[in-house]
Amino acid sequence: MKIALCQINPTVGAFKENKELIIRNYMESLENGADIVVFPEMSVTGYPIADLLYEDGFINNNMIVLDEISSKTTKPMILGYVYEQKGRLYNSAAVCINGKQAFRYDKILLPTYDVFDEDRYFTPGEELGLFKINIDNEEQVIGLQICEDLWDNEYDRKISDELCKAGASFIINISASPYHRMKFNERIDLIKKKINNIKKPIYYCNLVGAQDELIFDGESIAVNSDGKLIGLGKKFSEEIIYIDSNTDLVISDPKIDKYSEMYNALVLGIQDYFSKTFHYEAVIGLSGGIDSSLVACLATDALG
Repeated sequence: MKIALCQINPTVGAFKENKELIIRNYMESLENGADIVVFPEMSVTGYPIADLLYEDGFINNNMIVLDEISSKTTKPMILGYVYEQKGRLYNSAAVCINGKQAFRYDKILLPTYDVFDEDRYFTPGEELGLFKINIDNEEQVIGLQICEDLWDNEYDRKISDELCKAGASFIINISASPYHRMKFNERIDLIKKKINNIKKPIYYCNLVGAQDELIFDGESIAVNSDGKLIGLGKKFSEEIIYIDSNTDLVISDPKIDKYSEMYNALVLGIQDYFSKTFHYEAVIGLSGGIDSSLVACLATDALG
């Protein structure tokens, strides 16, 4: 089974552009033999959405775009969007296949710490995300999660454990997980600890790009049932990561230069701030000190 993890850089509220970005990556993934194509959390809308959720037409436009995207599908596509039912909003994942939406999963664990305030906007889901597919005449059960569902240590429900006990063949987690220094180490350690308990592969697709004060680093991860890293996305860059679930190829955990990592995060933050707000020029006041020299380097690398 070949899985494509599409770590893309959507823009909040840019539905037309996000749709084109998703379809383009989906078609490229199919051309390269993918059986399942995965996109990050809130890939239809961009993330974080905040009070835009309450703007007239936002939810409806998000659903229209999802319909248009799903109509293009043949093989399974998994992507994030906002679902509304009886006035309640859900942070959801859709499984689209053969031109229609075949399954929906609503995020169960909603973070309310640090930069997150999801409980303010969304209603938590209740049902596990289990979806059966047939690939090469073999039935597989996808266990779906959305971001925080993986980080369940401080919650009563242990979503990974529940999925595996309910029969999941593997877990796909779609995320919009913001960057902070050495965040990759936290993610890979968490995923490996989960796999040590559940003995099932985890395929983790993360958002990349910057939005307002947040930076998303990408670095999508695939870890097999033995806890070995078999796929890894680039930092701070869009990429499709192709994973062969039967591969024997093991990747070493990357060595991280924390200073270049922070520098590249800042470059992406500046670059996306300008491009997503349609600014094209910058004026820099230089004092002659080290700090303004660093700003000049950042601006040059980000803006040219």
